Amino acid sequence: MQRRRGTRMYAVALGTAILSACASTASGHDYDPLEPMNRKIHWFNDHVDRYFVEPVARGYAWVLPDPVEDMISNFIRNLRFPLDLVNNLLQGKPKEAGEETLRFLANSTIGIGGLFDPASECFELSEHNEDFGQTFAVWGIPAGPYLVLPLLGPSNFRDGIGLIPDAYGGGALYVFQDELLWGYAGLSLLSLRTDLLEEIDSARQASLDYYVFTRNAYGQLRELEITDKASTARWQRGHDQPEEENELYDDDLYDDGLYNDELYDDELYDDSEPADSGKKRPTDEAQEKDRAL
Repeated sequence: MQRRRGTRMYAVALGTAILSACASTASGHDYDPLEPMNRKIHWFNDHVDRYFVEPVARGYAWVLPDPVEDMISNFIRNLRFPLDLVNNLLQGKPKEAGEETLRFLANSTIGIGGLFDPASECFELSEHNEDFGQTFAVWGIPAGPYLVLPLLGPSNFRDGIGLIPDAYGGGALYVFQDELLWGYAGLSLLSLRTDLLEEIDSARQASLDYYVFTRNAYGQLRELEITDKASTARWQRGHDQPEEENELYDDDLYDDGLYNDELYDDELYDDSEPADSGKKRPTDEAQEKDRAL
């Protein structure tokens, strides 16, 4: 099953940073006039995650078999349908909105209420995850300063405002009420955090400044999502990564003409006998004859 891209939480930003090696401070995503305040909130969020969320997520992953985790993730993803549909339409993407509708119908019926994902596995219908922060960006609204939200993690002024309509856009609000809604929200966070256990741990170990790493990763993640390129960062649980050639290894970057095949001609090099055997090679004898002439 394909892991799902989640909400704009710092866990997602760090996971994307590990996958794409996006940790450069010169990326243009570091407009951070509120850094002193942001660093304090980041410290608080990090400690809540280290000492509470992560241990619970590890227990969750240890107790539940992978197929059950997959079904929970599928169910949560399926309830995003209204949010994805509305934002695809607001961004002028009728084709993507149509595919999201077909995905929802297939997964809600054949997939038994969204527990399974026949839309991807059988019908090859792509996901088109969108939110109001992305829609505002498409409309030309600037991101504004970087902002760290308590418990929610990295954001910016534009995405922070987008969280308000996002909260009313998902289907869970209209399916669950009161305690069940809070339970669903907690389960969604737990499922996402479980998917990114290794990625976040690697990010913490690899980064010299965890705050800067998170800020730059978030900025680049949102840029990919806005330009609809984030789907290339997906991977499959328990399987090899998609067979996609990295641009650095494109055949166009390598010209076989740069290599002189004549230098490796078998007639010039005879590897059948050691160089120090004392016996002259045919090429050596030919050179001596030339000198004699």
